[in-house]
Amino acid sequence: MKQEFNRAMDQVTLPPEAEARIISVLEGKTAGSPPRRPGRRWKTAAAAAAAAILMTGAAFAAAYQAGVLDLFFQGDTGSLEPYVQTTIPSAEHEGYRLTVDNSLYDGQNLYILMTVEALNQQAASELEHLRIASPHTICWALASPGSSDTAQITAHSMGVQELPARTDASRTWQVDLNFDGFMGKQDRPLLLWLDFMGEDHAVSIPLDTMLEPIHLTPNEPVTIDTITGQQAILKEFTLSATSYSLELQVEGLPAHTRPQTYTVPLFLRMKDGSVLTRAQLLSPSGGQQFRTVLDLSQVASVIYGYTEFPTDGSAPRPAQLDARLYPFRTEIIPEPFYGTARSYIADAAVLCRGLGADCSWDPVSRSLTAVYRGTTLELTAGSSTALIDGVPSVMETVQYDPSGQAVSVPLPACENGSSLSAIDQVFLDAWDLDACVESAYHSELELPPSEHLIIIP
Repeated sequence: MKQEFNRAMDQVTLPPEAEARIISVLEGKTAGSPPRRPGRRWKTAAAAAAAAILMTGAAFAAAYQAGVLDLFFQGDTGSLEPYVQTTIPSAEHEGYRLTVDNSLYDGQNLYILMTVEALNQQAASELEHLRIASPHTICWALASPGSSDTAQITAHSMGVQELPARTDASRTWQVDLNFDGFMGKQDRPLLLWLDFMGEDHAVSIPLDTMLEPIHLTPNEPVTIDTITGQQAILKEFTLSATSYSLELQVEGLPAHTRPQTYTVPLFLRMKDGSVLTRAQLLSPSGGQQFRTVLDLSQVASVIYGYTEFPTDGSAPRPAQLDARLYPFRTEIIPEPFYGTARSYIADAAVLCRGLGADCSWDPVSRSLTAVYRGTTLELTAGSSTALIDGVPSVMETVQYDPSGQAVSVPLPACENGSSLSAIDQVFLDAWDLDACVESAYHSELELPPSEHLIIIP
């Protein structure tokens, strides 16, 4: 099933005009406020949006056959198949039927594939024009045990993405409901309904089936930001196959208050000796959700900051970890050609040294070749095309001409002594890095000189 889905998705193509529209929308969403992080994987985000818009035929059928596991996760998801809910009764009211096709609960997140069908022509006409978006249209509550009452629960976030309709009289969404902390198994279901159908016509999603997580209660001091050195008490840490959650206590802050930090220095040491960083684990959407399903039986310890906590409950110890896995600063400069809001890594060789990447400079071709985590990145001065494992990737952004039309603007690499400067995004995308800006933006349009980017391997 997974291979069929991937082959089908490979057939999805994106016309240039559609890509330009999608990219302009994505960049427009961040124009209203100074971002804390640069936009990670903006090309990937555009492709994902395009796939959702343009998916047809075999790819569309495969997505629905795969369900929540292949919609939300990459790689082998077989270990979670016994925990997917597939027999949830639907609800009907005034010409509509709401169905949860399948769902997965991990104790902190509820992943849902849901469909609403119109049962008559009038409902079909209305459904086509309804604006359905969380939290005003898609509603939820936790049922009180032994009664028909409901108790509203707090969600840290709710992601909703509409998928292509499977019929002319239906609409389908994937929904990701992230609760504010680990809740674990619940003996009462979550009720899900659409506001135009009403709470009395909710679908009941069981929350009593989930893969048991790793739960640690260290109550130990840890460094929660290796850039600033900020300390906290790690009260609890819960690791599921698809996400993690933690409870920190910082002196002077109320309980359950999240401190403001640049980084989350979280690592997993596996039983084969390998180490996974948080950036490698997390999904592109961020938060505390993983992109692939984790085999909990292979996790030997959790490392937070400079302290290692074995999953067998034995005493914590100082972490013996390669220093290059920790976040570090690297200088960035404003994009030097067109005055766009993009930023450049000032010196690619310095970045490579910080990561421990192999890096070489060819003065004849004025090109830099760097290899990190098995991925080769090639950049040439004056060229806006990077090669990632030999595959061309255009470095560009979008600006608007006087008539308001979106125009793609190439952003070439530029020579910097025996190295290069290039747009930060190409390094983040090629090597699957995360990053955040250390100091605040002075305006929405430009970066102050000599600002630093915190690179999170």
